[in-house]
Amino acid sequence: MKFFVFGLALLVAGASAFPEQVRVADFQASERNSFIDNFRRIIEVIRSFIVDNKFDPWVIARHEREVVQLPHLNVQYFIEKMELTGVSNIRINKMEYSTLFSRFDYDLELPEISLSVGSFGITGLIFTRNVNTALSGSLKVSGIRIAGEAHVTVDLSGITINTLEARFTLGGTEANLQIAVQENDVSERVNVFINERIPNWIKNNERDINRVLGNVIKAIAQRILSRPRTVDLW
Repeated sequence: MKFFVFGLALLVAGASAFPEQVRVADFQASERNSFIDNFRRIIEVIRSFIVDNKFDPWVIARHEREVVQLPHLNVQYFIEKMELTGVSNIRINKMEYSTLFSRFDYDLELPEISLSVGSFGITGLIFTRNVNTALSGSLKVSGIRIAGEAHVTVDLSGITINTLEARFTLGGTEANLQIAVQENDVSERVNVFINERIPNWIKNNERDINRVLGNVIKAIAQRILSRPRTVDLW
């Protein structure tokens, strides 16, 4: 009889505690999902901004213009068969939020940005110097990746980013450009600069780049999170 009474009391106590546990779990899951949804919304805002403003793909069949600001500037330029793709293809490799540690882990990537130019030219006068430049070719940038973590505060007033760390990596660059400046071929120098020197510079300055990038991402993300009902980036 005592065993039966004890078992019944344990069952009643467990039953009364179970809804509270469910509510706590539901709250944590809701908080986690809400936080992740907010950051996914930021990605969608960026994607929409790029696509809506026709930057991906950005296609120019032909455009030419003359700029005259006498006596210092008198130039004519044209561009044709230009196409830029890939800038809105933001891939989410990882996006997780820990309610226990208030930590947000992220890993975002642009698989490839591709630019091709059929022909670009600029001629004219800048101050007292003649300008004559021609360019054509292609440029690909692959594996643009930003990963890291942020510690945040989530409450009724919204989401506050306390700290944010960023790690930037670049898969590679592939420049195949033909460039002439004042009728002098500088293609090789420019291609070497893009394909070798820029990646090396990024690697050598990794720490400073990550610090600055973290501050920029934090500022932009916090600004967007502070305006939950708008999709305006600025």
